[in-house]
Amino acid sequence: MRHFATSNSVRRWTAPLVAVVFVCTASAVLAVGSDIPFQESFESLGDGDSILDQNGWQGPAGAGDAATVVGESYGYNRLLQGSSVTRPLPNTTHNKYMDLQSGSDEISNVFNEVSQTNVYIDMMVKLEQSAADWEPPATNDMQAAFFVNTNGNLVVYHSKWLNPGSGLDFSNVLTVCDNTAVGTGDWNRLTITMDYLTQAANQLKFFQVAIDGQVVSNDLAVNNPVDGLVTGTWFFCANIYDIDPQLSSLGLQGTGNFDDIVVTNAQPLFTGDIKFTVNPIVDTDRGGYTVPGASFLILKGATTNVTVFPTNYWVVNAIDVNGTPLPVTNNIVINDIQQDYTIEIDFEPQRAFNGVPLWWLVAYGFDPSDAGATNDFNLDGDPNWKHWLTSTDPKGTNAFAILDIGSPGGTNYIRWYTGDVNIDPDLDPIRVYRNTDLTNTNPPNYGWVSVDTVDRMWGTNTWWENGPAGSNSIYFYRLETEFAE
Repeated sequence: MRHFATSNSVRRWTAPLVAVVFVCTASAVLAVGSDIPFQESFESLGDGDSILDQNGWQGPAGAGDAATVVGESYGYNRLLQGSSVTRPLPNTTHNKYMDLQSGSDEISNVFNEVSQTNVYIDMMVKLEQSAADWEPPATNDMQAAFFVNTNGNLVVYHSKWLNPGSGLDFSNVLTVCDNTAVGTGDWNRLTITMDYLTQAANQLKFFQVAIDGQVVSNDLAVNNPVDGLVTGTWFFCANIYDIDPQLSSLGLQGTGNFDDIVVTNAQPLFTGDIKFTVNPIVDTDRGGYTVPGASFLILKGATTNVTVFPTNYWVVNAIDVNGTPLPVTNNIVINDIQQDYTIEIDFEPQRAFNGVPLWWLVAYGFDPSDAGATNDFNLDGDPNWKHWLTSTDPKGTNAFAILDIGSPGGTNYIRWYTGDVNIDPDLDPIRVYRNTDLTNTNPPNYGWVSVDTVDRMWGTNTWWENGPAGSNSIYFYRLETEFAE
């Protein structure tokens, strides 16, 4: 079994055959430590050499064979949204790695205290599932811990916010990440982000875990900074009020394989997060979609292509990248990724005579052209474009008209029927006008006053006056529809 964990003090886990990674505070460590940034590729050591007393690695006396170098290369290649995920040290050779066989002894590397600084721990690990009879030990001094259960799922040790909104009460818990299977015996890239700064004033500390560049999510993870009960990807550190906001050591225990260990204050190379917001709607029926879509990770310094696929009878109207307009294209190319990007794509329907969208004509079986827009299929005197504008059925018998009026309890209402099952959501709402004197000859409105707007919906529509209209006056109403802006 190969597992990993983080802690805030040097502490031994006595369970055999477990490999653990600790993130520690300096309070329990007396040794002079390594400086951050730190990296270890094991390439400078020989096959079979002990890593103890090399590059800051320490262990108990007589434990020289607990962590030795294996002179062997291994393959690793992961694809994340079409882009390769590299190792933490992509430019070094990879002909050696560390084999841990420490049992209950602890092998650690101590770091000089750097308080109130976010830290990234990045490494290659080879993980396997736990044995059926192995249980993780309880601990009260770890910031975070990780292992793989018997089903191959990642298990995270962290703090749980007990009563959000009612005070900062926390309890340490072990959470199984059902959507993260890593215990396959393959090499994986493990990245732990320790965030001590975002909510330092509230003494809240967070960590985030990524496997092969994919951030682990869970129902008990939160947004950072905390946004109520909204699920995110950040776990609260265990023992959240009992640890200093700093990193002091990594500790390994049990069995496992490790390589390319990097501890740094700089964000790892693969974490350029590109976010997509496609407006108005991203689907295959209306508007269009992109490949890749939604959010994905891309290597810093890399180039990515975003292909835009408008739905039939739609076109790309505008593209903005981080608020800057780009020429309209179906293939967006971004070179030398060094920051987050937000790409906004506006799709516009193609239109025929008087603005009727082609998709609406096709939905009713009409030709997507001016001829289809001007056709009067049901011979009611209104061409198809008027049926689109008034949300009436171009093949039915209903007209755009007030069907019923009333004044129960002195409050007026009007009813009309919408027969269009393909209502265009881009059309303006129906506007309601009221008049008390049809003999009014004063332009431009001749006594008509706009009193409300009503969203279009299929079927019977009813509008009520917002309060009594009065019982001693005569009120006249009309409905009006306008072209979408």
